[in-house]
Amino acid sequence: MAKYTPLRKQFLYWTFAAVVVVGIIGAIIHALLVQQQIAAQTENSADEIKKELLSRFDQTETALELLEEELDTRMLAQARLIATELDELNGSNLTRDQLLQYKEEFSLDGVTIFQETGDDVTATVTSEPGDAGFSLKEAGYYEAAVNILNNDEAYSLVSSETVTGTNISNDERHKYAYYRPEGADYFLNIYVEAEDITAYLNQAGPQALIDEMTENLKVMEEGAVYEMAESGWTFTAGSERTLTEKAQTLIGSDMGSDGDQYYRIYFPVNDSYAAYVALDKSDISAPIYRNALVMMVTRLLPLILLIILISKFFNRVAIHIQKLINQVSALEGGDLTVKNDIDDQGELRKLSVSMNRMTDRLNYLLKKASGYTSQAERMSVMLEKETKETARRMSELTVESAMMARHESEEVTHMLKDAERFVRIYAPPKDADKYLEKISLMRHHVQSKSEAATEITITISDLLHSLHSQAESLAETSQEMTELIDTFKTK
Repeated sequence: MAKYTPLRKQFLYWTFAAVVVVGIIGAIIHALLVQQQIAAQTENSADEIKKELLSRFDQTETALELLEEELDTRMLAQARLIATELDELNGSNLTRDQLLQYKEEFSLDGVTIFQETGDDVTATVTSEPGDAGFSLKEAGYYEAAVNILNNDEAYSLVSSETVTGTNISNDERHKYAYYRPEGADYFLNIYVEAEDITAYLNQAGPQALIDEMTENLKVMEEGAVYEMAESGWTFTAGSERTLTEKAQTLIGSDMGSDGDQYYRIYFPVNDSYAAYVALDKSDISAPIYRNALVMMVTRLLPLILLIILISKFFNRVAIHIQKLINQVSALEGGDLTVKNDIDDQGELRKLSVSMNRMTDRLNYLLKKASGYTSQAERMSVMLEKETKETARRMSELTVESAMMARHESEEVTHMLKDAERFVRIYAPPKDADKYLEKISLMRHHVQSKSEAATEITITISDLLHSLHSQAESLAETSQEMTELIDTFKTK
């Protein structure tokens, strides 16, 4: 037998189980959506930071190009002006004092005269003692210098040999201007520290840019800029403390790397520079998890309130159902007088009315059944007596009828035997068989009639005995029904 569990307990159990299952499924779905949102947010943050860095690099490069152009124009003008004021075609006649004068006048870091000496081009006159005898052949510019000296036309050039690529390096910078007057046997070199460019790089260069973005963008843990050298990518600016040796192999590529704690992106700035940025995934996921938790709590509170309201409603329903159970239990025990007093506006009210009507109906039916049972009991007694008497009389008639049928059968049989002898003796041979066949058929009919009468008599006798037995059983059943009905409590 199954263990009894109250309906209220079952409802609370299944409601709790449903809430747990729905909660687990919802949590799993929510977790998957949160993970997708975190991944999407990480990608978006990485794209935004990448675009911001590239945009700032472009802005820095554009500003540097403008500063470089301005400085180049000024230095070329200064170099031409110095060459014009020297007004000497022979470089050997120039003195260091003249160069020092121009250095001070134009606020230069150095002024140098380069001339061809044997199989080399060297600094013959210079404002800086350390530059005296500087060999362009050793520096690798001998052929270019010879071509300049052998050119009859004037030649000018501005270069920044200490800076390569996109000029986003923050090293100390010097600009060099070269000018050869027309027909001169020398060319003039002036150089100056690019203070404006250095100051701008200190203010808006890669290091300053990465420091600013790392400070302002919470998700950006660190960043770094690398320059392409002969040995590979070399660190230029920023920080790479979270970058593993394996991850350093991705520098210069355009891809992302998702780690346990950091999401790293690598992208080229141009042909000479590449960048790396590490995003702290916890700073990206924390607001998403917080919003997800708030959303889950917001959704859970109405569900809890709904469960409380449903539980109160179900408690009221359970009380009414218990009243109906008590009524049914009383009916099961035979008490047909009990009724319920459920006060409800819905189906339970209809069920209550139906149960009370059923009780009244059962009272009425049991009273009717009691009357019918008493009547059946009286009729069964009368039937038993009549069938007993009828059976006795039928036995007597059956015996008399059987004796008469037997006597008639013997008489007819004896007569048919005499007729058969007569036919065999006196009948024409051609008709004898036909008469004998008819006599045989008549003998068969007489025997069948006798047997049928006997069988009918026996059947009727058996039927009467059966009716007598059934009458006795009916009387007993009526008595039992009366006793059973007496067990019920009625009005």
